[in-house]
Amino acid sequence: MPSSIHEKELTVARETYIFINELIDTKNPAVVFANGGTQGHIYISNSAKKDSLYNLLKSKEKNFKVYKKEEFPERWNYKNERAGDLLIAATPGYYIRDNDTFLTTGTTVMGSKFGVHGYDPLIVTDMHGIFYATGPNIKKGMEIPAFQNIHVYPLMAKILGLTIPPIDGRLDVLEKVYKR
Repeated sequence: MPSSIHEKELTVARETYIFINELIDTKNPAVVFANGGTQGHIYISNSAKKDSLYNLLKSKEKNFKVYKKEEFPERWNYKNERAGDLLIAATPGYYIRDNDTFLTTGTTVMGSKFGVHGYDPLIVTDMHGIFYATGPNIKKGMEIPAFQNIHVYPLMAKILGLTIPPIDGRLDVLEKVYKR
């Protein structure tokens, strides 16, 4: 039982964090962890160890999900040479820390929220961006449903009279705001 309010705040706030040093040996030079807060990439120099580390993390999955690179959801467009061999994705509302430095960097007030980015926007609507547009080629007073940012470029290209190369974004998503 915490003996003071300060200790109680630390205990409650600490539960918000996933401490990577409690999951894997962060001092092992064969394993490099790159922390992004809501996702952490794990690079493994010995590919034979990938499955055993994956299985270890799977057995400890709590407030996060672990993926092999080949399991990353397609919508993430994240399968490239810079991505880790494994990825830990924090459950919304949780945050990955490299170690327990939280105890030396301060406290979070109980019940408060802190802002972070990087959660999957298809799961966490707080990750949606805001889109405002104004100008001679934009219809006034329109409100449109949420959309992915990849669809902004085709609208901008149309306004500027540029040819749209093959891309993921589609003009039809935002064409209704375009004033001819």
